[in-house]
Amino acid sequence: MNRKKTIYEPDEVKAVFTFLKTEKNITDITENGSVSTIYTNSLVLLQLSYPIYLENGQIVTIDNINYQVSNVNLASKTFEITKTGLFHMSTDLIPVKVLAVTKWNLAIDFKFGSRTEINEILEQEVSDPDKKLQRFPLVWLFINENRLRDSLEYDFKTGLKMSFVHLSKPEYKAETRKENIFKPILVPLKELFMLAIQSSRFSRVFSFEYANLRYDEYFRYFYGSADKNINKMVFDAPTDAIEIDFDVVFHNQYY
Repeated sequence: MNRKKTIYEPDEVKAVFTFLKTEKNITDITENGSVSTIYTNSLVLLQLSYPIYLENGQIVTIDNINYQVSNVNLASKTFEITKTGLFHMSTDLIPVKVLAVTKWNLAIDFKFGSRTEINEILEQEVSDPDKKLQRFPLVWLFINENRLRDSLEYDFKTGLKMSFVHLSKPEYKAETRKENIFKPILVPLKELFMLAIQSSRFSRVFSFEYANLRYDEYFRYFYGSADKNINKMVFDAPTDAIEIDFDVVFHNQYY
């Protein structure tokens, strides 16, 4: 006998980001000055009726460290990062290149909870060497209990509020933040997520009240306060963020 699957918002949303963080293979690496060119088997982040590729400015994770991408070349399946020492030559009679890293993935740190607890969570992580460099880009799902169950056709309707966040700098003015943070990092990440939840892979979990997904978004410059003694920061860092609100229907699911 089939039983209805319990749907918990964080689990369903996290599944999207777990999919988007699917590892890709590194096939070769070359160096030029302080820059490494990464050769990979794929630059596709999401396959719809058309592919969504890795873009200049996005952040990737290689060997538990995040790097900003530059000079993506779709023809050669390469991208560049500012880092060297990711390979060495063996000491064989005929030296062979040995790669120190063989995988990369899109960098997304997903968390969920209330506004009051995120500060404490990130404070704990900033003291952890393994997590300090991976806290951002961060997607935070704000938990709510406002669910409507008035139909036999779905489990519940609810409004989701999410925030796409990345580190910024206090000295950045709005134009610099737009060019350095929003356009290359936050906007592509937000759009990637919105496309993913409407893809065939997740369409059986998510549904929307309108044929075309509608949502509100808010650009937050310098998210939080730089002075913890005056105002408690929502995010424990000088950050910029895009907040989005949208109504979602969770279908009946069975297993």
